[in-house]
Amino acid sequence: MKLGIVASNATSPSSYYRAFGALTYLAREQGIELMVSEVWDWARLMYCDALFMHCPMSREHVALAELARQTRTPVWVDHDDLVTSLGRDNSGYTSIMRADVQGNIRRCLELAAVVTVSTPELEKRLCPGATVIPNALNDFLHGREERGERREQRKVVTWRGGPAHYSDQETFGPAVGRVARLHPDWEFHFLGCAHWSLEGLMPKGSLVVHEWQDVLSYAEVLRELGPAIHIVPMVPTAFNLCKSNCAWLEATAAGAVTLAPAWGEFMRPGIVNYGGREFNAETQRTQRDAEVDVNCFERALGAVLVGNADVMAGLQRDSQRFIEGHLLLSKVNKQRMAVLRDITANGRKNKHG
Repeated sequence: MKLGIVASNATSPSSYYRAFGALTYLAREQGIELMVSEVWDWARLMYCDALFMHCPMSREHVALAELARQTRTPVWVDHDDLVTSLGRDNSGYTSIMRADVQGNIRRCLELAAVVTVSTPELEKRLCPGATVIPNALNDFLHGREERGERREQRKVVTWRGGPAHYSDQETFGPAVGRVARLHPDWEFHFLGCAHWSLEGLMPKGSLVVHEWQDVLSYAEVLRELGPAIHIVPMVPTAFNLCKSNCAWLEATAAGAVTLAPAWGEFMRPGIVNYGGREFNAETQRTQRDAEVDVNCFERALGAVLVGNADVMAGLQRDSQRFIEGHLLLSKVNKQRMAVLRDITANGRKNKHG
């Protein structure tokens, strides 16, 4: 079988979890030939049994999907984020929330023989009826002895993310600062970026910022830091509610316990959840609701920093067991193979669009 592969950004963390980082291992295990090309034309498409497109949103992506329709090459579209609902605080807002780009996204979804997404909430909001394939820990890269080992963890709290999380950091930063002042023996390492206000909120010397390199280097740095706690504070926007739990997968592999909001993909064994009243993105939230979320997060963070070592180790093991049982790439790739077999079952007779 020959599978064409196209990604908006081949080396992005999203591609690592859902495109090149996942399909390369599927190809090796299943004897699939992956086709990568700088220039796509009808001859190359006719050579492929199917075409995988990760997060397509450009005019060129639409043209390629249209050409695939003409050659009757089944198109498989995959998304990891709610690209139809970016807030103005997201660094991609001006380039993605334009009418033409949104039209391109929708057209590619229409032309797809199948759409896969990372979470049930994303399926509901982006493409009802899409197939949910969760993100998974790459056990081909990380052997069992390298993932989830609860060594003697350092007094380190970690966070990771890019500028799209500035609003999350701005909202929860004061709470992190207050907890840090109460626990001066702890270090707080932010990998990727840190809101400019954090330096003034944190005790001197407690905040360490690591510039983003790449997803593989990040995993190594996280493991070397040996964090006891990994935090995922998020404002409940529609975009955030659709997010997957990669931060938890990564933190568990590094031996840490994750503190995350009480919604969606973060309601998993071993995760310490914080949150106020139940909500969704359509619920009108008041300033009081936001304060409750921040207060809940602050109390939870303070509690885990002084948590019983045996209890914390048990939580981390609970996360590790769930991931080992359900969210390893070797297991989840079976779902991808089922999708691929389905859309290629009838060969060129499989029409779409």
